[in-house]
Amino acid sequence: MSKPPFHSVTEELLYSILLKLPDMTSLTKDDINTIAKLNAIIEDGDIPSDAIITEAINSIKGNVPEGGDTLAKLYSIIQGLGNLKKEDIDTLAELNEILTDADLVNTSELSLAISALVGGVPEAGSTLAKLYNLLGGKKDKYADTYLNTYFVSPNVAGGSGIKGDYMMPFTPDEAYQLAGNGDTIAFLPGVYYMVGNMAKNGVAYTTFGGRALLVTGGFNLFDYESLDDAASPITIDGDFEFSNSGGTIFNFKNGTIPRKYIIRWSEASHYGGAIMRMPTVLSTGIFEGNIELSQDCMTAAIECSDSAMTTGAGIMNLTIINNSQLSFAIKPWFSGFRFNISYVGTAFGLFAQPIGTGSDNNLYSLNIKQGVTCTTYLTSGQYSGTIQGGLIFLYQGAIHLDARLDGCELHVSPDTSSKVIAVANTVSIFNDQPTMLKLDGVWHNSTYDSNTQASCIMAGEFYALQINTSVGQLKITGNVRLKEGTSALVRNTDILEVAGKLIANASEAIQLAENGSVVISGYIKQLDSSGRAISFLSEEYTIPLTLKNAIIQSGSLSQESIFADAPIIVDLRLYGRSYSNKSIGGSSQINYLIGGAGDFVIDSDINIVDL
Repeated sequence: MSKPPFHSVTEELLYSILLKLPDMTSLTKDDINTIAKLNAIIEDGDIPSDAIITEAINSIKGNVPEGGDTLAKLYSIIQGLGNLKKEDIDTLAELNEILTDADLVNTSELSLAISALVGGVPEAGSTLAKLYNLLGGKKDKYADTYLNTYFVSPNVAGGSGIKGDYMMPFTPDEAYQLAGNGDTIAFLPGVYYMVGNMAKNGVAYTTFGGRALLVTGGFNLFDYESLDDAASPITIDGDFEFSNSGGTIFNFKNGTIPRKYIIRWSEASHYGGAIMRMPTVLSTGIFEGNIELSQDCMTAAIECSDSAMTTGAGIMNLTIINNSQLSFAIKPWFSGFRFNISYVGTAFGLFAQPIGTGSDNNLYSLNIKQGVTCTTYLTSGQYSGTIQGGLIFLYQGAIHLDARLDGCELHVSPDTSSKVIAVANTVSIFNDQPTMLKLDGVWHNSTYDSNTQASCIMAGEFYALQINTSVGQLKITGNVRLKEGTSALVRNTDILEVAGKLIANASEAIQLAENGSVVISGYIKQLDSSGRAISFLSEEYTIPLTLKNAIIQSGSLSQESIFADAPIIVDLRLYGRSYSNKSIGGSSQINYLIGGAGDFVIDSDINIVDL
């Protein structure tokens, strides 16, 4: 065999190998002299055709659009390989080089590669095209959830909304016109400058994806008063923020049909109008949110009707900051409500005087912090929580207040019967009621003022109590320690009854004058070493003093426990024996109307345990 000319080192190497294998039946130069023979060889070699490669690529690529077609670049590279021509392959060596350098893939290797890409993906997602379409249509996953929802946005011109599709929202007005019974209007995040009523019976309102700020002017935003009376629930519940400079955010109808209310928002800035005008009738209701009144706001944020009380089973969970110099936060007339309110006020309090009488059955949990001039009115109901600063008026009906009081004034009006159980510090008590006030709990550094008609029971523990006026109608069943240097003054129509313990550190524990009356069935203790327990002011009166198994301890250096000079006459009533560490002194005439002088027992060993 003659030695051919070599065009490359590879050809020479292959030729040398061929010479060492004389019985080899492999390819020879003469076997490849036409393109047809070359094609046959390629097919026998299991080399994939263009059609096979294209089909394999499309099975992966699918109909992915050009923007997402990363495999298109690979396809272009493969297409760029070109087709073999006869003159390209004139030796076996050249063919081998082409096959090696082209790095072509046989069909079995290509199938393995495709299988590795597909992995365990189900048939529905076995091509990139299907995956692309699935991602593009991902909203369909929630289609059933939002079938009855109109999404609204402040950033659309209108005319392109699709119901149930948050990617294709409406304007608020479009949604309002289209929504019907059972539908929901959902506000996407953004700032909305509202222009009219959004309320419809049977339509719910919420937010979607974040906070929606709704800015209103001089109109009612959710105006149910303009609609027919209906029993359908009212649900406005979402991450809403309202900015109201007039009109009303929630204007509920004063109808006769009970309705269920769910009203929740995040923030409400109140410049005028009202945040809520309450209905007169509801079945159940939840009202929750934060409210801030501006400094120049002239109206309450929440108002009841002027014509009838708001009745039902309502819950108000509110945080209120009242910066207003002109208005209370709430104008109340409620019955059957529970209030959980955290309140901060500067010039005006939480509740104004109620619109009408008869509110009852309310429960209040209040955390109030208010300025010195703030006044909050409390009406019938049970109250708990903390009140710091300002004035609290127990204004109307039966009031039960169980709270921590700090640095405030407690005023009791004539139209209430009140019980106050407090942990109190530096509280000024002004009792102006003729019925009954009961004070229990623990009171420190407080003062008590009363008119001559006021009734009060002090059942708690009082430390450093100062009584600024005469006692009025006062009964002590607990323990009262008067502020150092002060006494309890009983005069005119006053009645002081001590069934518990009264302790003083002054010249007298009790002073009697005019027609005042004292009944002691408990303990009187004088801490001042020279102080008396009881003394009568020198006036021309006959003054009654009743002792019922009383125990009286004057100061250790005092000459008498009870002292009265003429012209006073003392009518002394003794029911059983009473004990004193000192005798009765002075020049007054003592009339023993019940019991005799022997029922007043003098015993120097008497020592009443201090508070």
